[in-house]
Amino acid sequence: MREMLLLFKEHDDRETRKNLREISDFLADRSRQYNVSLNWRELIDVVKQAICNRENTYYILAHNVIKNLKQAQELMIDN
Repeated sequence: MREMLLLFKEHDDRETRKNLREISDFLADRSRQYNVSLNWRELIDVVKQAICNRENTYYILAHNVIKNLKQAQELMIDN
């Protein structure tokens, strides 16, 4: 998530969105590899879709993506 946050601080262009999608793919691959909850994988898929939607500004994405990923991560750790 730290890498995502750093990318959200950069200029919104194709390259940074591509890098954000690659991080999402990495998280999805790792979650399948380690058999993480289906809810987490679905969240990652939604995050990737939101990143691909150019109508979503970085401000909106950063706020929602980081907040929801962090909250989901905390829930997984607590369980």
